[in-house]
Amino acid sequence: MEERLERKVEVMDKGMFGGDTLALGQYLGIFGSRSPIEPEKGLMLAVLKDAIACFQKYVHARHQKGNNLFREAEEWISEMDSDRLFSFGNICEILDLNPDYFRQRLINWKEEQTNGNKPYIQASRLEDASLLPESGKNIEGMLTSMQTEVLRGAAISLCNPTINGNNIRKQISSDYGMSAIDVDYNLRKAYARLKVRDLPSALYIAFRKGILNLNDIPSENLKSIVKGLEKLTPKEAGVLKAYKELALEYGRVREQSASKFLNISHDALRTRKTGIYEKFGVNNTAYFGIVLYVDEKRQSGT
Repeated sequence: MEERLERKVEVMDKGMFGGDTLALGQYLGIFGSRSPIEPEKGLMLAVLKDAIACFQKYVHARHQKGNNLFREAEEWISEMDSDRLFSFGNICEILDLNPDYFRQRLINWKEEQTNGNKPYIQASRLEDASLLPESGKNIEGMLTSMQTEVLRGAAISLCNPTINGNNIRKQISSDYGMSAIDVDYNLRKAYARLKVRDLPSALYIAFRKGILNLNDIPSENLKSIVKGLEKLTPKEAGVLKAYKELALEYGRVREQSASKFLNISHDALRTRKTGIYEKFGVNNTAYFGIVLYVDEKRQSGT
């Protein structure tokens, strides 16, 4: 069983990464044990392999069904900051894979397959280079205009209660005429420069650094946030405090980390988050990035 799994992993890895030893090592770290795979992990692995199979099989599809399967796989792989159990990022982390590394290798693979047809990543990189400071160096905390616009677009989109983590990138793509891959590329670059790993942390830090401005946020949303903050229970306010500390310390706000920080169960945390969502009229943790900064300004009296 172990040898058969290792052979499957090696074939899959070489086909996708050209035999990259680091990627192969990551896979063998999962399957190298003689212990059987837990049923939950086995299901997650099946979901991951199916998505990758569709991503690779239909990358050049010219029929609608193939195009739809490829697009769905690409959007699933590209999605970040999702709390869903079967999201790409969550599955990778549970299987001890680095989701950022894995995602980028898939993007690189697609780029190689479509080389000469639509060099979308190269275009983004050229744009980045032209917008960097005169030194041309990737200065920590400085964003290109495109990265700033994508973050601003995310903040504005989150003010729409119909927008959630699953369609925010589609909204930004539509507003800015960018592909989903380009949106994700610029978000990842912004995350790297801000030293964060998710959207709520990126928005909070970008506001604190003056990269984003509350003038970009509709006034009715700002008023709603202030009113919502005033209605929070002490326990709900504690959740926001935990998220603020996690964003500043680790650049990432996750339910598991927040539960440990507050020493409460996941169910208790979700109940408190539901109360927060109701008070702000949203249903997206990424919105907390705006809320945290408004709360900070409110408490400082500025």
